[in-house]
Amino acid sequence: MNNSNMDTRYIVRTNNRRSREALIRFIEDEGYKSNEDDITNRQYVLDSIFPIVVDTESSVYDVLHTTTSASAAVSSHAVINEDEFYVLIKGSCAAFDEYLAVVKRFFLEYDYTIDETEEFFNRPEIHNVLRSNYEEFIRGIAGCEPRATASCLDLMYD
Repeated sequence: MNNSNMDTRYIVRTNNRRSREALIRFIEDEGYKSNEDDITNRQYVLDSIFPIVVDTESSVYDVLHTTTSASAAVSSHAVINEDEFYVLIKGSCAAFDEYLAVVKRFFLEYDYTIDETEEFFNRPEIHNVLRSNYEEFIRGIAGCEPRATASCLDLMYD
């Protein structure tokens, strides 16, 4: 996990228990530890319904503990999906296919159909933009993250 553009704190939403377990295993394999205090421990994080907070500076993970903090994080767009987290945290180790899948997911959020998205992404000039942004992303260049790339592509759509 090496990306110079990496935030120091991610708030990650998982879709189900299995993906939550996989995320915790992944970050633990990377050397992260659960915050251990009177309330929180690994099992608490695993059982919680709230998003997981991953602090890359201290290599600790926890959860948002209240509906108020979770709501604030969601409404401010601070919560990311697990697939985006994996790409961001892997940084220079992220595969092009992983990066592309996240860019497509964001692009679909702009209300394009799957067919429109596939057709657009298969254009040679768009594929070149995707490949170029990916190459810059893995080199740590700011502004080439999947969300930013999808936003740029949305502006290019005709």
